[in-house]
Amino acid sequence: MGMDKKITVLSIALCIFPNICFASNGNCDMNYKLLNNNSKKIFVTDPFGIEEAVKHGDRNKLILISKYNNQLAKNLSQLALDLIDGNYEKVEKEIKSGISYYSNKKFFNSNIVLYLYYNLSRVLLLEGDYKSWNYIKNTSIEDLKNKISNCSGIDNIKISGVDDLHINTDTKIPDKISIKSNIFPKNTSVSYLPSHGYAPIINVTISGKNGPAVLDTGVFLTVIPEKLQKKLHVHIIGSLDNFMTAGGRVINPKIGYLDNLDISGNFLTNVPVVLLKTDTVSIGNQALSKIYPFVLSKNEVSFLKIQYISKVINFNYAYSESGLERNIVFPLKIRHSEDLSILDTGLESSHVILYERNFNPDEIKKTLVSQIRSFSEKSRVSYYSDNLSFSISGSYFKGVAADFVLKKNYSSKNIIGGMLSEKSKLYINFEDNHIYFSE
Repeated sequence: MGMDKKITVLSIALCIFPNICFASNGNCDMNYKLLNNNSKKIFVTDPFGIEEAVKHGDRNKLILISKYNNQLAKNLSQLALDLIDGNYEKVEKEIKSGISYYSNKKFFNSNIVLYLYYNLSRVLLLEGDYKSWNYIKNTSIEDLKNKISNCSGIDNIKISGVDDLHINTDTKIPDKISIKSNIFPKNTSVSYLPSHGYAPIINVTISGKNGPAVLDTGVFLTVIPEKLQKKLHVHIIGSLDNFMTAGGRVINPKIGYLDNLDISGNFLTNVPVVLLKTDTVSIGNQALSKIYPFVLSKNEVSFLKIQYISKVINFNYAYSESGLERNIVFPLKIRHSEDLSILDTGLESSHVILYERNFNPDEIKKTLVSQIRSFSEKSRVSYYSDNLSFSISGSYFKGVAADFVLKKNYSSKNIIGGMLSEKSKLYINFEDNHIYFSE
């Protein structure tokens, strides 16, 4: 392999550079895509398919991998199962145990150690622990990258995800996000704006300032409009490369944190945020996962923990490479088949978003090319609208308006928006990974 100025590893897998420096751990393929300035982007396949399953929150796939006759596959699939469950404390302990084992001279394997450190950095970001993340990135991960570089002769290795986040060294890095008080959360009213479809809007307090915010399970980080940075006292600590908006655009936004956020008596401190060119604050699922369980209905958010529900759904999380994007996924039965779908209460379209694989050729012929407003931006897509019937956890929804969106890849998930809260009550318990829809 020649000397390249810049290399990007798109997806960390167990064989970072197979057959160059270290023994690979399975059958790995490596493809290249030439970028500008003689750079290359490296696509590495995961021999067990674990990263692909984590990307989609696919519990069944991970359970299948855990049955492989391979101890490494068993261990890493269990780690991944805990990750999609959101059990981050357990994942962190498992990763540190694995790092200790594979850093031992007798069992040393740089590929596995780097893969584990990559997952550790992802978990730290999910927990809002920028301080520990920054330390791990600039010590252990940087050391492993240098070893790979020295061994392979490849300079300036960049790990997609880990190296996309940049923390300013001269800024104060906060402690991780925490909940200060949720003993007596208060019920709050819900409103809707015509420009936001059925996205539920509640009143929150940020740094002492009251204002509206979308209750948005479809984004991970809380979103602050750029124009409100000073008013809401957002502390900027860095930036993020290759951040993909829900509408599909790739941008490089600033990231920071709020001193405090009060959601009806759920008082959070050190809340990570991303600044975007939008008009409305959106409370993401990272912050929402810290507050008391709640029921979202047409007119109100009620905070309560329901002890016994006969038809509760266990949801999982699906992740991006960076650790700064997380979706809530759950099984949706449509047209007599079940598929994983995303719960996105902040979806501005008043429709369910479905994808081409659900429809037959005659239906696809009805496709129109037009603009639909969703995901805080206008997207030009091929689609047609119709009514849909589907069931979730035993509740049957009939005649729900749906956008059938085409020209998306097969891995795109169906998206259920906030419009369901207008037709039903939606219960979300992040502590137990439970959601429930009732008519």
